[in-house]
Amino acid sequence: MFTTAATVGNQTKVKAMKTATGLKDTYLEVFIDRMAKSYKNKCGVEQKQNALDEFKQSLPVNVLSPVWQIKGMQNITCR
Repeated sequence: MFTTAATVGNQTKVKAMKTATGLKDTYLEVFIDRMAKSYKNKCGVEQKQNALDEFKQSLPVNVLSPVWQIKGMQNITCR
């Protein structure tokens, strides 16, 4: 979801991914929401993507929830 949100115009895809997976990661959602807001007042896809890319530079290296670092959590699949 983070990778998809890192491209301008994919907010609808991100919402669809959340619905499809049933995944509710409020930790990651904070970063995704901030990413979307980073280019809100820009015009044109190129300016928006530049603003988003610049904002991503300010993010921590690991934006995944610490819960995914628990041994065995990476192998869980949704059914």
